[in-house]
Amino acid sequence: MESGKSAIPGGIDSRLFIVRIWTEDLGGGRSEWRAFIRHVPGGESRYVRSWKDLEDFIGRFSERPESNIPTTI
Repeated sequence: MESGKSAIPGGIDSRLFIVRIWTEDLGGGRSEWRAFIRHVPGGESRYVRSWKDLEDFIGRFSERPESNIPTTI
């Protein structure tokens, strides 16, 4: 089986990531969300500031074209 990819019961392929999401205080009553994502099998990781960046990172490990990546998580 390809590295970074595992089969779960029922024959569904899966990818394993760790995602940590938090809110960062910017002062003045403003805040923004931040995230850290790691592709577990390969160890590659990244800090991101947008859902698009998070989706792009996950999409790099997917066999599906990016246009098929869900827009909601």
